[in-house]
Amino acid sequence: MPFARFSVVLSVLVFLAWLLPVDAQEDAKDKKIPATSKEEGKKEESKENPSVISKKEALVLDEPLQALEGHTDWIRALAYNGDGSLLASSSRDHTVRLWKGGAKEPNVLKDLPGDVRGVIFLGSTGRLAASCGAWNKEKKAFEGDLRIWSLKGLELVQTLKAHAEPITCLAATADGRVLASGSDDQTIKIWDSANGKQVQTLKGHKGLINSLAFSADGSRLASAGEDGTIKTWDPLEGKELTSFKAGDRPAICLAFSKTGKLASGGFDGMVHVWNPTEGKLFYEKKAHEGVVAVAFSADGTKLASGGWDQCIKLWNTATGDALFTIKAHDATVSALAFRPDGQVLASGGIDKAVKLWSAVAAPAKK
Repeated sequence: MPFARFSVVLSVLVFLAWLLPVDAQEDAKDKKIPATSKEEGKKEESKENPSVISKKEALVLDEPLQALEGHTDWIRALAYNGDGSLLASSSRDHTVRLWKGGAKEPNVLKDLPGDVRGVIFLGSTGRLAASCGAWNKEKKAFEGDLRIWSLKGLELVQTLKAHAEPITCLAATADGRVLASGSDDQTIKIWDSANGKQVQTLKGHKGLINSLAFSADGSRLASAGEDGTIKTWDPLEGKELTSFKAGDRPAICLAFSKTGKLASGGFDGMVHVWNPTEGKLFYEKKAHEGVVAVAFSADGTKLASGGWDQCIKLWNTATGDALFTIKAHDATVSALAFRPDGQVLASGGIDKAVKLWSAVAAPAKK
């Protein structure tokens, strides 16, 4: 087998393993279930498409602004608090790390029961939410816990048995009062974060939930499912508003802009920017070999995407033009988050690294 083809197949197999909690992978053989419910398929390569940047062509920074070390497994999610003073990172290593300013030593929330797929700050409430999913060998069942901490003293204040299966993604309104969780169980649950009460259960997807995103005003929730659809909802009324096909492959990641645009990315390597009210495209761009993460800057002017090719691309949201590309990680870029001031972009990778990059100046060729 030619090396290039072998490398592509190997990359797909490694990435698919990322999609299931570690504990589930270890027990998959015993339970005789597949190690992942994600659709498998070959990545399509196009030598003619100039927007896919090869390693030799990629624009790179000489060094990131900072590299944050400590995680011992793949990075699942990243989130900044409202003033940008704290960055949270979650990982398959069963921890959440809180990085303050330029500090190299984070506060660590550890000994969580499983793969921490989601982490998010709850607006100005002074609290943090994270999701945990693991196979409970004693109960012989998957568990999907939702945990909430007070940032003052890092005290665990709530543990919610949220889903019958692992939680795959989290989203919260800007004020942090409404929290949404998506799961392998194909449902989305809406929570009052103040008292931990469930407000709604949203059903409609025919597969696991890949990603969630709230609009800036919190009136609309977008969801991407493994069934290949993107749906929007009135989260408090529990009403489905729109449903449309994500593209040639299911959307893996979603992000809402301040102006109401919805970005999605998937294994087809495309970044789509939608009018979610009508389910129509503003534009689409071939971005990576496979897109795993997207994020908008707080002002909505820039969109970042990351994927299998280990690169980050920044885009002009208004025009869809590529601004620059960063060769960021030694493996798939799995998570992205802009600092609220838009000056810094945080990235996480399957290489276990968290890195901070300038989001305002195009890097020079190395």
